[in-house]
Order: sequence, then C-alpha cells, then structure tokens
Amino acid sequence: MKIKILASDSMGVRSMCTYVETKDFSILIDPSCALGPLRENLFPHFLEIENLFKKWEIIKEYIKKSKILIFTHYHYDHHNPREIYLYKDKKIFLKNYKELNKRQKLRGEKFFNSLKENGISFEEGDSKFYREGNTAILFSKPLPHGKTRRQGNVIGVGIKENNDAFFYTSDIQGFINEDLKEILYKLSPYFIFMDGPSFYIYSKEEKNIACLELLQNIEEIKREIAEFKVLVLDHHSMRGKEWEQVYSFMKERLKKIQVELLCAAEYEDEEIMDYEAKR
Repeated sequence: MKIKILASDSMGVRSMCTYVETKDFSILIDPSCALGPLRENLFPHFLEIENLFKKWEIIKEYIKKSKILIFTHYHYDHHNPREIYLYKDKKIFLKNYKELNKRQKLRGEKFFNSLKENGISFEEGDSKFYREGNTAILFSKPLPHGKTRRQGNVIGVGIKENNDAFFYTSDIQGFINEDLKEILYKLSPYFIFMDGPSFYIYSKEEKNIACLELLQNIEEIKREIAEFKVLVLDHHSMRGKEWEQVYSFMKERLKKIQVELLCAAEYEDEEIMDYEAKR
C-alpha cells in the first residue's frame, strides 16, 4: 500500500488530502484545500495564496489518476464544489448530509444536487463497506466534528490490503470516542492520520487537558493494536504558534510505546510550512 499526503496545514494550506494506492485501485480522500480567511486579524499572505494554487494543481492531477474519491464532510478544505467536471467517471463516496448542522447540510445538499445535475453518480459512505480484490474500504459511523456535534460530524476511512491497514479521519480535533475506537480495533491499522486538537483556541489549562486526553487514548489504542506504529497528527493542531512545544512533548511520550508521531510535512520529508500559525 502506498500512502501520500498531498496537502495539509503543515504544508501551508488547510487540507488533509491523502492519496492511497493498492494493487486493486487508487483512492483520493478529501480532494480540496483552502486558506483560513483571518488569523490574528490578518488576511492570507501572498505566499499562502501562491501555495494554495500550487497545491490545488497537484490535487487535480491525483484526482485524474484516482479511481475512487471520498469526501468526509462539507467544509471547503475537504470538498471543492467548483470544478465538478473533475469528478466524472469516478466511484464517489460522500458523507450523508441530512443530519449535519445547518451550514454543512446546505453545502452537502448543494453538492449532491450539483453532482446529479452533471450526471455524476455517487453513494453515501456512512458505515459502509466496499471491497475489490484484496482491498477493502471500511467507513466509520458518523464521528463528531470536535468534542461536540455542534459543527456536525465526519466519516472516518479505513483501507486494508491483505494485512496492511491505514486509517484516516478528518476534523475530529483530537477527540477519540467509542465509535472511532470500534472501527480502529476492527481494522488494526499500522498507520493513523488524524486531525489534532485546536490548541490555538484553548487556554493553557484546556490545552493540557486536550493533550493528556489524546495521549491516554493513543496509549489505549496501542495496547489493543500491536501493529500501530505511525501517527500523523495535523490540521487544527498545526494552526497556532505552540504546536512545536506540544508536539515535542507528545513525541517523547509516544516514543516510549513505540509510536512515531509526525506532522504531514515530516511524514513526506518536506519542509514544514506552518504559514497560518506564523501569520
């Protein structure tokens, strides 16, 4: 199984776009990228805008080469409704929009209708199972977008080729509930890519609590899944200046249980471009 992270907050854009290739088919998860409109009352820098266009061009090339597209929810850094033609002739799995919060529900419904109007078929992914050859895709039950469901929910995606497994989940903001644990224990992935806590909006006390809760959950997951070796944590957790200090602490603790913690740029051996954090 080949896993390539194409765009992320540690690569200069809001995104978690990930390409997975097995011997049976290729998959692109959340093919989109965006910028935070304001950070510290500042608009995006020219470097951010230039990088956004570069990343989108890369994502478009991978859309072309992918057989399956998956959209985990309807924030614009995870789905792009503007270039619908790109999605023709693909097998598409979408998050069910009907039980989302008002804004995402409207975006989801609009996306569903736009695909239909352009003759593009799709199916809902929530709790689904898909297999082709030796590769299976497992979709989670709806997972909260953060600790509460105020911002709706997302679906996690597990991909298994023979005994090789990878799990991806977007905007859970470091919150690991029982539904997430259930699919992880079923899948037994060696590699997990997930959205980390929103440290940048937390007080010092809230930051410490979120960090310790996440570590305790990861340690529990490791006890249940011996194969689990790599955790890529990115997205919300990379948007504030404190990310380096927090990651350094978590890396040392997870090293003790033989789990390597990385941001997406580190995983891809690229320069970290934490543009929004430095804006």
